Amino acid sequence: NLARNPHEAKFQRIKCENTAFKTRISNLEGAVAVLEACGFRSDGDHLTVDVDFTKSNPKLLWDALSKLEVLSEQMKVAGF
Repeated sequence: NLARNPHEAKFQRIKCENTAFKTRISNLEGAVAVLEACGFRSDGDHLTVDVDFTKSNPKLLWDALSKLEVLSEQMKVAGF
């Protein structure tokens, strides 16, 4: 969502205790590291990305998104 809507504040912050985040993201080994590589930083019980990062690195976000989509599809095929 952040890559598609980099200026929307609601996509610049992820609540780590959110059920969807826990079941779809944080339970996957390395997933939080990928988010951190995309500019997110731990802020207590949230992951946040600086608005300046989204302005200066939009290509990085799109690159990460495309790689995650490929990985997600491969996991589905493998039965995960």
